[in-house]
Amino acid sequence: MSGSGFTLTCQRKRKKAPTEEECEELYQGIQELITSFFEENLTNDAEAAMWEDIAACADTLAELRADELEMGRVSFVFHDFWRGGAEAAEHWYRLALASEATALCKLLAGAGFSITPKEIEALRDGDHTKPLAEVQGKIFAIEHGGVPIVAEGEALTLSDDERAQLHAIALSGSCQCQLCAS
Repeated sequence: MSGSGFTLTCQRKRKKAPTEEECEELYQGIQELITSFFEENLTNDAEAAMWEDIAACADTLAELRADELEMGRVSFVFHDFWRGGAEAAEHWYRLALASEATALCKLLAGAGFSITPKEIEALRDGDHTKPLAEVQGKIFAIEHGGVPIVAEGEALTLSDDERAQLHAIALSGSCQCQLCAS
């Protein structure tokens, strides 16, 4: 199964490797941080529904492996079995972690790590996901040329106005999601 995602590079602040318990606490803390951020900030019905779908079917942060963390990496993997959902998940995770940088730094410190301001900036600036837009009451990632990424077997018939709007979004690369628009 293919996937997309990103990795945070952390600096180890102590010689002792993180324990499995510290990894689990960090994993749970990051999940709670992200979930709380989304529950507070994704209030648009279409985006809230997309988040619920992502949380229900995507193994977005499967397991924080001790060996990976020991090397100073925290990876977020979004499986591409639902490509539009993977695009939205990566985009929103990046925004959530950047917006909650203080809390993220506190969680990492609990496991003996720190993260640089440059790495926090890269969460936002390094986001190369496709722009999101609401179409017919649902959120879609928009391909170049203005084509929405639909789930396998999903059909979407666009009006001429919707096609023109999505084409303009694709050209500008400007995400229309609630988090970017505010």
